[in-house]
Amino acid sequence: KYVFSAIASVKEYHNPGGKVVQVIASHGPPMDIILGFHSTCVMNVIGYYFAYCLYPSATIRDRVSVAHIGNDMNTVCARDKWEHRGWRMIKESTSSTRLDLRTVNRYMGDHYSWRIPCEGELTLDDILLESPSRPTDVLKAHSWQLLYPHLFDDGFYAIYAWFLLPPFHQYICISNKIMRWLKAVMLTWSAAFPLPVLKRLTMIWSGLQ
Repeated sequence: KYVFSAIASVKEYHNPGGKVVQVIASHGPPMDIILGFHSTCVMNVIGYYFAYCLYPSATIRDRVSVAHIGNDMNTVCARDKWEHRGWRMIKESTSSTRLDLRTVNRYMGDHYSWRIPCEGELTLDDILLESPSRPTDVLKAHSWQLLYPHLFDDGFYAIYAWFLLPPFHQYICISNKIMRWLKAVMLTWSAAFPLPVLKRLTMIWSGLQ
């Protein structure tokens, strides 16, 4: 079950073989849901052109998952499920900056993540390098940063704003660093969507001078 407010609805589909596919609709950018999941091992995305693993050092190499803040029953059960699948859950005091990259402004497809083409025969270069022959992926517009708001072991928040540009026709997530740069050249912006600890910003682009 999913309980956080970014989710508008969840549809579940079953095939005769017992496989289940869930389609999750969001109120804002779909990445808002991904960055709000219980821990980093499930922060992986498949787009039209590329698939992304946002925390490959932790998820693939070390088989650990850095926990998102939250101790409700659904979150605890989800973490337990992935621990049973072989991932070790860690929080701030036992984490390392190499695994959670907490001081880094991240964006989709940066050199900390894996970006894998969704077509053709794959090589290691496809994962590690940019390819100018491939089309631009709008998922790369998303950015964020992790924050640990408490001194005790309680997990992280992913920090970003909701941002809307008319050419995108949808909101994207942008990190504080990019948000500060954009606010300096924007004509209007408004704050919305209060959260218990943080406030996300919904920005409306009205053109540049």
